[in-house]
Amino acid sequence: MGSSAFDDQLVQLAFALARGKGTFALLVGSGLSRASGIPTGWEITLDLVRRYAKIAGEDAEGKDWAQWFSEKEGTAPTYSGVVEKLATTTGERRALLESYLEPSPEEREEGKKLPT
Repeated sequence: MGSSAFDDQLVQLAFALARGKGTFALLVGSGLSRASGIPTGWEITLDLVRRYAKIAGEDAEGKDWAQWFSEKEGTAPTYSGVVEKLATTTGERRALLESYLEPSPEEREEGKKLPT
């Protein structure tokens, strides 16, 4: 059975915004927080693939990690796919991504990963 327009999240969002006077949505990409020192979703994805490869015994120098992952897994790496592969629970995913998103004490002193 094919998918319906009712299953489309953008259609659902548009419908909710159209009926809610004074309701707004700001749709932004992961690059918005780049200026504060938080890596983009793609940068996180590639670093997770690199870390995965290193644990698997792969030499880390000068690799194209997206290509390496594609050859190893048979599919292109995506943020969601790589995170789900490395962390199966919500708690594991939070712990996996925390260092990318939350400032360490040193980063906080340097003003990194803070709202800009």
